[in-house]
Amino acid sequence: MNMNQWLLLITMSLFLGANVQALDKVDILIGGYVWNTAYTGDFTTINYKIDAAGNRITLFEPTDVRDDLGMQREVQQSIYFILKHNHNNLPHLRLAHSSMQAKSSTILTTSFYFQGVEFSGRFDNVTAEVESEVDLTHSDISGFYTRNYDAFSLDIGLTLRNFDGFVEMRQPLLNATSRLKINQTAPLLLVRLNYPLTIKGLSTEAETHLIQYNGDRVIDFNTFIRYELGRGSGMALGYRLIDIDLTDLQKQDADLRADGPYMELSYHF
Repeated sequence: MNMNQWLLLITMSLFLGANVQALDKVDILIGGYVWNTAYTGDFTTINYKIDAAGNRITLFEPTDVRDDLGMQREVQQSIYFILKHNHNNLPHLRLAHSSMQAKSSTILTTSFYFQGVEFSGRFDNVTAEVESEVDLTHSDISGFYTRNYDAFSLDIGLTLRNFDGFVEMRQPLLNATSRLKINQTAPLLLVRLNYPLTIKGLSTEAETHLIQYNGDRVIDFNTFIRYELGRGSGMALGYRLIDIDLTDLQKQDADLRADGPYMELSYHF
């Protein structure tokens, strides 16, 4: 989902909220946060070995995004929009978009093939830097129902998450570029728990998106503490973790994780 599609969904949802509000109570929450993210994990690369009989053996080996490629912490951005109403038979609506990119440049200590292209730390006795980029950008649309209890509230629903990302490697000295696209839409179970604290305006929340099927797994866990500043505005401090394990993605596997703390600003009206 590109930014134009995202803005169109926001506009449509605001229009829907304005019309529903004429009939029933509607709560709208919009917010965004900056996220200090560390990337870990690996993806499959190919190497070749000659055995004692002179036969070439294909080896599928993991390449670590931090240890081998030198990925460092990056600052990411996320925005969201939540619309709640009092129609018991209709789900509430949540839209979200997370922009997630990480880049690095390093000299490899080994050589391997990625998507059919060879990368190496040396070429004709000259060191050659390898530039890497991991993009886990994704957009969500969710429908969920809320159950209110005496001490807390519980949301349960379904999220459709579209990943529009990639893993790319470049070696400018050799004019070599290779990209593994991560372009999938996955249905995720949404579970959210909100617990108001004894201090007025203070609450804590935990949210999980997850699915596991055919060897693939997506887990997105998010927890934070929020303080309502007054007149609809609020701020939160939290921690988010995304763990993505995709098998047989263009005949290669990717097991990637991003996690870290974030700071959020929101407005409720």
